[in-house]
Amino acid sequence: MLIILVRHAEREYRPDRADRDQVLTAKGHQTATRLGRHLAHRLQADMLPVHRILSSSYVRALETARLLAPELGLTVAQVEDVPALQTDGEGALDEAQELILAAAQAGVIAVGHGPELALLCRRLTGVPVELKKAHALAIAGEVEAGRGQILWRISHKEA
Repeated sequence: MLIILVRHAEREYRPDRADRDQVLTAKGHQTATRLGRHLAHRLQADMLPVHRILSSSYVRALETARLLAPELGLTVAQVEDVPALQTDGEGALDEAQELILAAAQAGVIAVGHGPELALLCRRLTGVPVELKKAHALAIAGEVEAGRGQILWRISHKEA
């Protein structure tokens, strides 16, 4: 059972667009791609499989997920738009957790937003963790009982 929580990469702040429609910056595209490479190396080294990516419906999260996919040997079709992972009260954390747990046996990445990922981490591990943009956190073990173990954290800056 493997769950990787990923916070979206850097986004634009444009007053003419709704929050959900904010896109990644050029730097955000680069850091998401780099994070995907680093994740691929780490997963390969640890012999951990990931077969699916669940993403918030917000554009910045979907863009991040779609940039991660090819780096991990997945297709964009393996990125699933999950409204429950949205932020600012628009998501449904219980539903998101249920979907993530259902996919965790085969290895899943959940791409979302800071506050919701921190809450999910706390629910799965009992540990409150803040993820920075373009960072990932791997969790395994007894996640359904809230006693999962944090395996590692990784960022787009990893060597």
